[in-house]
Amino acid sequence: MKWYVMAAAILSTTQALADTPLPKIKNGMWSQTQSVDLTIPGHDKDAAQLNKMLGELTALSANSRFCADDAIQEKVIVFGEPQPDDMQKMNCGGRTVKKTGAGFEIGYTCKQKDKTVPMRIEIRGDLTRAFTSQTTLIVNETGRVKGLNRFRYLGACTDLKPGELLIPGFPKVRMEQVYTPVRK
Repeated sequence: MKWYVMAAAILSTTQALADTPLPKIKNGMWSQTQSVDLTIPGHDKDAAQLNKMLGELTALSANSRFCADDAIQEKVIVFGEPQPDDMQKMNCGGRTVKKTGAGFEIGYTCKQKDKTVPMRIEIRGDLTRAFTSQTTLIVNETGRVKGLNRFRYLGACTDLKPGELLIPGFPKVRMEQVYTPVRK
């Protein structure tokens, strides 16, 4: 086999892996809980204070519920991927999606000052019953931010219509107002 034929085969395989579509979750009612962990070695007190604040913020969305169907999954991504505005502020691009042995991984390359750092979102579990979505962003050589979303299937939608999200203590909202839009 000529070298250029082999190179083309490798490139097309790599492109196919990078373009893996995100899977869909089972239609119905889901619960979602969130947690965030910030690590800044050498600044343990600051990290502890920030983690406490982040914990209080994510507690607001603890046990949120949403109703998913095919139509809403054509519009939004439920896996905890940051909003496009946030990605732009963090100077992140180069999105890739690939299937892994444990599930799926969404990857980005972000620029911070003069360094390039990775952001990774790992999706693991059974998308018909329960799964997790863990986001990791490397802040510097030793610091990182990790966000964990836990999802659990609750059954058929009862008090929510497809595309609605309910965070305890708040009125129902449309998922399009909260979740990241599907990239086409």
